[in-house]
Amino acid sequence: MALVNGALSILLILGIVVFKYILKRKVNLFYLLILISILPIVSISRLGSYESGGFSDYLKFGISFYNSLKEGIFVPQWDELRSAGYGSPIFMFMYILPFYITSFFHFIGFTFIDSMKILLALSFPLSGLSMYGFVKGWLGKVPAFVASIFYLFTPYHLVDLHFRTDIGEILSFALLPIQFLSTKKIIETGSKKWIIVGAINISVLILSHHAISLASIFLVCTYGVTIWTLSKRKNVKYLWLFIFSTVLGILFSAFYWLPIIFEAKNIFWGNYGNISFIEPLTMFFYSPWRLGLLFQGPKGELSFIVGYIHWIVIILSIILLARSKIKEKLKPITIYFLITLTISFLMMQEVSKPIWNFIPLINKFQFSYRLLLFMSFFSAIIAGIIATVLIKYKKTRIILIALCFFAISTTLLNWGHRRLIPTINDSYLIRELTSSSPIFEVTIPKWADFAHLEIEGRSTTHIDILSGRAEIKETFRNSIRHEYIIHAYTKTTFRENTFYFPGWNLEVNNKQYPFMYDKEKYQGIITFSLPSGLYKIEVTYSDTLITNVSRIISALSVIGILFYAFHKLKFSSRCIQSRQIE
Repeated sequence: MALVNGALSILLILGIVVFKYILKRKVNLFYLLILISILPIVSISRLGSYESGGFSDYLKFGISFYNSLKEGIFVPQWDELRSAGYGSPIFMFMYILPFYITSFFHFIGFTFIDSMKILLALSFPLSGLSMYGFVKGWLGKVPAFVASIFYLFTPYHLVDLHFRTDIGEILSFALLPIQFLSTKKIIETGSKKWIIVGAINISVLILSHHAISLASIFLVCTYGVTIWTLSKRKNVKYLWLFIFSTVLGILFSAFYWLPIIFEAKNIFWGNYGNISFIEPLTMFFYSPWRLGLLFQGPKGELSFIVGYIHWIVIILSIILLARSKIKEKLKPITIYFLITLTISFLMMQEVSKPIWNFIPLINKFQFSYRLLLFMSFFSAIIAGIIATVLIKYKKTRIILIALCFFAISTTLLNWGHRRLIPTINDSYLIRELTSSSPIFEVTIPKWADFAHLEIEGRSTTHIDILSGRAEIKETFRNSIRHEYIIHAYTKTTFRENTFYFPGWNLEVNNKQYPFMYDKEKYQGIITFSLPSGLYKIEVTYSDTLITNVSRIISALSVIGILFYAFHKLKFSSRCIQSRQIE
């Protein structure tokens, strides 16, 4: 694949030379950025699933998520195929927007594998374009192009795209610049349009990746306050409008994050709360494979370097600041991005562990190296700021071109997963999802007896008789509703092979009926007893009080966004009419 990528790169360079020097046409940086961003995603079109990384695992989540949507469950929470067939509230605790997107592509006819590849293929160039949009209005076209190149070709971006394939983080790469752009617009102009965009985008960011969004909100708020402090007007109203937009966006996604906060105490987190760090420190500076140019090892090991050219740009910015080469109006914001970049780097070191353990919520961040996403963002913006200095001087423009060239070329070996397995298709994944050995993830209800269930293995039946004698007929089943007709000949005890979690209820002959989930030897599994007789049994998962409250909050915030948008349009139309009368 490296040869193909190299050949395509050479063709693109030749095309630029012909277009600019033979046809004498001016190169449009926006279109050039799109063409360059396509290079690392060409390999995604290959047949099959990735040999390593999370691609196949996310596909299985996507399949279950789509099945829930097909059942009419528009906000899925329970996955009945997880945890060896006993089920798990995985979608309550996992980011969900990427699965809505892949479900849409599958609905219109693409395979599950192709749907996820489309998501990856679209998210990557969109991240470059969103960065371009953020920096262009602030620094100009050339700095925006440079920043976008550095953002696209930062090593962690490519590791996420091709090796880790963390679909939530990849989507967050595209959304983060939009959030910073909307923050800047609101603070500087109080634009109603950007208030709406900011609110929607931050809610989308939360749905894309809860850990990344948590850090993003903090950084966006510090950025907003910094921009407001540096502005000449210091309009307090605009600051409040920014706060309003942020809070509205957070409330819009309350249906997702509020149940997480209240129900987190009911699941088994295992070691999930233990933040992991990268060792040794040199891993941030140099990759140990293929002379430092490959970011994945022979056994799937990952390198988390910040980027060779990115470190050069960071050092160069410090030198330019010290020599007062950066414009006075850009100095404070450059210092801000250098400080946030430094803090991000320090937070990835084990010395910061007490901070991770002390601050609520962030201890579920899991991997400290997720902060490389923000280092990618900050270092790219710093590259754009440096471009504003170098672009002035003809002699130093070549340095700018060289920096972009090396940012791209030094990552060429990572423009695709090294091996795809063509035999893995949708059917293979579905079979594996429904028949594989037990997988006990962190979102299993805390009452489950893991040791016993792991020995027992996957449940092969939906309901079992533990004692007594009865005849069972299953009449209906989907992921959240199980119906049976039971004729109990004697007093009989049953085990309905579903993990209990708040929301599961048992009805016998249309009336609420008591059940247990702490029975010895079957801890965590729904069990109940019936006297002799004929019964209609319904085991259903319904929304809890907190789920309903969270959805009401989200609905009210949506109404607020719509009302605000309608008010803006109405006000604009009145202004147009008054101008016409004049």
